[in-house]
Amino acid sequence: LLTSGALAAIPIRHSYPVWQLAMNLNPADGHTMGYSTGWADDSPIGNEHNALSMDFKDRWVWMEPADFIAIVRHHHGEVEAVKVFQFNHWGLSLQKRFSEKNPGRRVESTGGPI
Repeated sequence: LLTSGALAAIPIRHSYPVWQLAMNLNPADGHTMGYSTGWADDSPIGNEHNALSMDFKDRWVWMEPADFIAIVRHHHGEVEAVKVFQFNHWGLSLQKRFSEKNPGRRVESTGGPI
């Protein structure tokens, strides 16, 4: 779902867009991250000090309602590409969206990036 050097962030609904870092994946940091280690539960991973250089998940942001998601490719914190998607079903957290370990194919957004 998220590619190397990618992060996910969510804005707060009904306000000016305020983006929060929910997750960062770094395949070269020596930590294995996937459904069994991080995505499907509410445990935190890493810390804010190295959030853009190591695997990271903010458990509180992960549990907040999310109406949009931004997938950002970066290299050492410098943005190379970004795509923003609006979720079909508003008000669900990333925790809720990722907690099923065998959901089949779920369409969470339609129409491509905005």
